[in-house]
Amino acid sequence: MSPVINYNILPPNPATDGKTDTSLKSYDSLAKINTTKHESQVNEKKNTTSLKYDDQGKLAFWELNVRDGKINCQIHAHAHPMRILSSNDEIKSIKSDREQYVIHIHGLHHTGTGYLRQKIQDALNDEFAIDLNSPVASVHDGSFPYLQGLSSKRRYAPENEGQHFQNVFPPYHQRKKMFSEANCPQFDFGKLAYLADECIIDNSQSKLELGNVLFNEWSPYWNMSATFLIQKTPTLDVHFLEQTKVLPTLHVMIIRHPMTSNSRGHKWMGLGWLDAWAHTLEVLASGEIEWYAVVPYEALVQYHKVVVRELLEVLRSGILRLGNDFQIDGRASSALTKPLETCGSDNRRLELHASNSTVTFLTPKSASISLWKNCNSAQKCNNFLKQLTSDIFPSFGYVDVTDSGKHKDELTSNPGTKGISRDFGHILFSSEGDALKKFKESCENKENDQEVNGSGIGYEPSMELIHAMKELLRNDNSPLKERIVDRE
Repeated sequence: MSPVINYNILPPNPATDGKTDTSLKSYDSLAKINTTKHESQVNEKKNTTSLKYDDQGKLAFWELNVRDGKINCQIHAHAHPMRILSSNDEIKSIKSDREQYVIHIHGLHHTGTGYLRQKIQDALNDEFAIDLNSPVASVHDGSFPYLQGLSSKRRYAPENEGQHFQNVFPPYHQRKKMFSEANCPQFDFGKLAYLADECIIDNSQSKLELGNVLFNEWSPYWNMSATFLIQKTPTLDVHFLEQTKVLPTLHVMIIRHPMTSNSRGHKWMGLGWLDAWAHTLEVLASGEIEWYAVVPYEALVQYHKVVVRELLEVLRSGILRLGNDFQIDGRASSALTKPLETCGSDNRRLELHASNSTVTFLTPKSASISLWKNCNSAQKCNNFLKQLTSDIFPSFGYVDVTDSGKHKDELTSNPGTKGISRDFGHILFSSEGDALKKFKESCENKENDQEVNGSGIGYEPSMELIHAMKELLRNDNSPLKERIVDRE
């Protein structure tokens, strides 16, 4: 059974000798998390550089260090004043109060994490608002404590991302800063996306206790009356957030063709993408992530109503499958587990924007095109990208798209608009493969006049695909060939 927590626990004020401070000042202190100064130290003799979060008064804090060009992460916990958040007398079960779930939105930068968050929130509200007697879905909002009278200040955070409302794991901009200032090998930037997965956690702080600290840092910025609490951070720290979960947790990852978004701004973006996703898919295939779905950005743009209905089915199936571990009296709310009434239609429009053309939202920006051309003009980078295109991309359904939005028969490594084929216009990988397959078959029977796109529904990633991805990372054209190892 997964642990549960008391939402009212707040980080202690050192001045109160470790007792919980429930005054307004506690919420104000949380609002200062991202403005606290960091310390940077360089030891030339040992060839190490470290960057540490200012840990004054914090239950847990992160530290980055680089030794001999390799970036590492460590998470510390204070011995005093330390509140053992997992002790039985401190933790009250939520089962008598409400049924709640956390949804984490993952992905690389500029790949549609914000759009995915909005679509999931909208879909949850549309689907369950009538049946539930409480707010359905809440996303992080830096203004929420202020609007509730719990803080005297509004909290600004870029895109209201969860990484900016906590100090337990290193936010991406600090990883990037450390990577640049310590002169790490430029080709190793893919690791930054999943760095928290590799953080070493002090023995004095169990993952459960750490999860309680993290949740209590996040909770003031959610509407805690909601059934679904949505957190979005553009990284792939899936394994870390799974290990530290304190509520049933669905991980939704969005994946996009690397050269069209080029989140790193580097001609070797394909290499970083391959590194980050080989790691993530290997974690998913290991069976260590209980509840997840991987969504192609291009599918969300081109076939988004079908994809969103499939996400709701993943949600419904997971709630049913998790069963006695989480729900009140061992039962999930009937409102959350009733069969979906509609399957979705093939509406080819990105509703977030006014334009009716999906091509606009699939076409690379000029900066990405320029970096793409730079890669094609460099022999090793060009050879690597060609292999990525021929050996890996077909497994994700990528296709070339004309200016008018039509799919071409051939996928090339040349700069241009990339979409996804109709057969891949669905959830790519998921923990709920059997349920998705039944859902698709049911939809095809109900809507005989309309084909429900997707020739196959994704289960867990295949080891064949993961092996091919890692072999390409070990290829002579890959600058990372010496670092890539298999997951134990």
